[in-house]
Amino acid sequence: MKMMKNPKKETMNKLSLMDIKQAIWDKRFQELFPEHKAEFEAFLKDPGCACNVKFLRTLMRQRDKLKKYFPTKEIITPEEEDAVLGKNDYVVISCPIDQLEVKLKGYPRSKRMVAAARWKDRVTVILNDINAILHVPDRSVKDHLKDAKQAEMNWKVINTTKENLINELKALPDGRKTFALTRWGDNVTLIVNDLTSLF
Repeated sequence: MKMMKNPKKETMNKLSLMDIKQAIWDKRFQELFPEHKAEFEAFLKDPGCACNVKFLRTLMRQRDKLKKYFPTKEIITPEEEDAVLGKNDYVVISCPIDQLEVKLKGYPRSKRMVAAARWKDRVTVILNDINAILHVPDRSVKDHLKDAKQAEMNWKVINTTKENLINELKALPDGRKTFALTRWGDNVTLIVNDLTSLF
């Protein structure tokens, strides 16, 4: 009989940012990264500052060095984690408003992004199952969007029918996205904001 993996045990064995934050107070850990002396000093002065996120993610990329301090931990780089977290799992529900709660309760508990629009007594809902809350970007949105062409590439508007909406969603590339949705009759307008390039 095949033994089932324990997801809680696997999660506990994965190196987290909290592990890194705690290790930074240890001189032995700091000595593994002599090139980051200034960053360690800045962190220790204000460990709760959001400005430390970029530094922490930089440390998370140093798998070989981290393995020396955390030999039993599974080390996943930010890029590897983003590749998993950026996966989308879309569901489109179109139904009478009095059936929506029953339909939503038919899906397993999970973290989901939701967009909804109503026309008369009908509603269309998009569910996107996500694995984790979005990370703080390594750089500010303002800095990232200095190039107007790059800013334009982050937006997409899709005009389609409620029946074809799921096909349009599945045709989008994987990545972190937010949605706004509106509907008139059976016609749907979907606004997609692609956040992938910000992370």
